This record gives sequence, C-alpha cells and structure tokens, in this order.
Amino acid sequence: MYFESGLYYGQVKRYFDLFNHENIKIIIFEDMIKDIQKSYQEISKFLNIEYEKIDVIKENESKAVYGPLISFIGRKINDNINKIKNKFFTINKKTDRDKIIYFLQKDSKPSKLDEYIENKLSEKYLNDIEKLEYLINKDLSIWK
Repeated sequence: MYFESGLYYGQVKRYFDLFNHENIKIIIFEDMIKDIQKSYQEISKFLNIEYEKIDVIKENESKAVYGPLISFIGRKINDNINKIKNKFFTINKKTDRDKIIYFLQKDSKPSKLDEYIENKLSEKYLNDIEKLEYLINKDLSIWK
C-alpha cells in the first residue's frame, strides 16, 4: 500500500484523462517547501484570486527525546506531578504532560534511510517518475 501510494503517474494521469490540462495545477512538494510564497502566488494566479503574502507557521516538526533515561525520568516526574495535582487541583493532564514532554525533547531530523533500501526504492520508482516527468512536463531529478 505504501509503495503504491507513491506511484504518482497513474494518479495524475486519471485527472489528465478527465480534465483539460490547463484546469490542473501541479505543485511539487519540494518546490513548495523551498519557496512557499512563490507556490502560494502561483496557486493564487491559477485560481484567479488575489495574492496576499501569508505567514507560515511550522507545526508538527520532528522531535526526539534525549535518551531512554531522560524519557524514564520525564515519565516519573509527570506521574508525580499528576498525583500531587490530582489531590489539590483540577488540572488539564494533557497540557501538563505536553509541557514536560516539550522540555525533554530536542529538535531532530528524521533518520536517514539506509542507502541500500534507498537505492532499491529509487530503482522501483524510477520508471513511474520518468513517465510522470513526461506527463507533467517537469524535471523531477530531485526524486531520482
């Protein structure tokens, strides 16, 4: 299922078969991330609506706990805080837990894919990527 959901050619082709190409706007995720304002401006133009600069807020960024010991200590602190507060106060457990977890986290990049697996996946997706490049008339070297 995961592999097949990454085969974009067939998915995009179905839309191209049903609608005129000029009625379809394709934005490549990596291009959008590189310049969100430019992508938003292109979408606004495509939809024939007025472009206004938008503020972008990053949410759900990758985080990692410093280590198993810190994670264990964090859980114990959280448990004890909740026991004390439950006796004396009405609390929002989720908010308190989130504050503790936030304190114990560090910014993290997703782990790098194993090179062997990355090469195998690249081989399996290559034909689909090349067909999609031709279909949408866009260089997708970044995916290869």
